[in-house]
Amino acid sequence: MPAIRDFKIATRLGLAFGVMLFILVLCVGLGYWRLQELATTARALGTYENEKLQLAVAWRQTIDLNWVRTKAALLDGDAGRVKMWQSEMDKTSEITVAARKRMHELVESREGKELLARIDQAREAYRTPRANIMKRKAAGEDVSAALEKELLPLSEAYLTSIAELEKRQQFIYDQALAAADQSAALGRNLLIVGGLVAVTLGAAFSF
Repeated sequence: MPAIRDFKIATRLGLAFGVMLFILVLCVGLGYWRLQELATTARALGTYENEKLQLAVAWRQTIDLNWVRTKAALLDGDAGRVKMWQSEMDKTSEITVAARKRMHELVESREGKELLARIDQAREAYRTPRANIMKRKAAGEDVSAALEKELLPLSEAYLTSIAELEKRQQFIYDQALAAADQSAALGRNLLIVGGLVAVTLGAAFSF
């Protein structure tokens, strides 16, 4: 088999140009592929993944706020202020309901849907006893014992389930961000390696 140096100069230069052109096309193709991956990840980070994370945070914060108001209402010495507390809680609950509804629309994975179902179960287990105890308080009954024994465990279970959702969404968001960094790094490395190979082979053929 003849060595490269046995070829005519025109043949060697043509071969070198062909190899470099092939590597250039390959690099462009790989670069385009990685850029598309990066664009997809960036869209996810900037749109629905970010929205789901913000919804989970808002959901947890509104429940935290209303739990503080619930305790304040049930421990308030004036039972006549229960309606005032309830009115404030109802306004905050509108944000909670909207966040819950939108989260159900966005979550598609089986694991995510199962987590939302557990949250809904904990939510229903908490809401009815809370409403009953609030009625008892409005009627003038001392419900401080019921607050600690009955309502507190249910509230903690509800808040814990939402905190798990927030933690999961933060993990997914962090994973997407790491994937974007890896995609950018891989694309950069492919272009560098392809350029070095093209220059090396071109120099070898020319020499």
